[in-house]
Amino acid sequence: MHMKRVKFPLNMGEGIQVRTLEELQANFDFEKVTRYFLNGKLLIWLEDRRLINLKEQLSELSLADERYPETVCEILAVPYIDRFSYIWKKEKKSLEWLKENTDNTELLCRAYDLVYCDKKRVVYLDRDKKTVEFYRLEDMKCWILLENVCSEVYAPVDSQSICFLTECAGKVHPMAVNLVYQDNREMALSTEEDILYPIYNEEFIKDIEKVYLKYQSEDRPDASYISGYLVKREER
Repeated sequence: MHMKRVKFPLNMGEGIQVRTLEELQANFDFEKVTRYFLNGKLLIWLEDRRLINLKEQLSELSLADERYPETVCEILAVPYIDRFSYIWKKEKKSLEWLKENTDNTELLCRAYDLVYCDKKRVVYLDRDKKTVEFYRLEDMKCWILLENVCSEVYAPVDSQSICFLTECAGKVHPMAVNLVYQDNREMALSTEEDILYPIYNEEFIKDIEKVYLKYQSEDRPDASYISGYLVKREER
């Protein structure tokens, strides 16, 4: 018996899910569409709706094309605005950065989320899940570093860290992921207030299919950070 494939919608953010070309045109988000283009879901979405001509035109494109923003808008019949070129240049730079360090298709398709990468690791900010994720390229091991992230990445001047704002119990806390290897540690976590230099990482599983890193601080032996949140030893 032939099973009919369920047509999935495209998420344009703020709870908007589009199921038709008309809905996509009315709620067009260039960043989201570029992300779906990179991971191949846009082409599948078009094929499921028998928009084969549009699929074939987009299949001939690459993010490296100089006219990528304008061409995407022309093919999908949506207005082009100058801001799209800025977004495209950012995505293109992220993709090129990734390609310098990995040829893994799964990781390349997430250029939109890239925060940092080198020959050993890749760090992503998943804006939808509000998490910061760390991939070890050696074995593609993945950990969640931070949850409830409520800001884009920012880098303090003269810092070796990338910082985010996280929300916990109604309060916003600055958290920083240290990008420098020290004492053979894969990653370090710090905050401006309590823990400056965690001394080790420990893996633990909190939710199904989610693996986290736990950090113990030399300055606070009575507590540890669990994916960005200070937890007293007796509460664990």
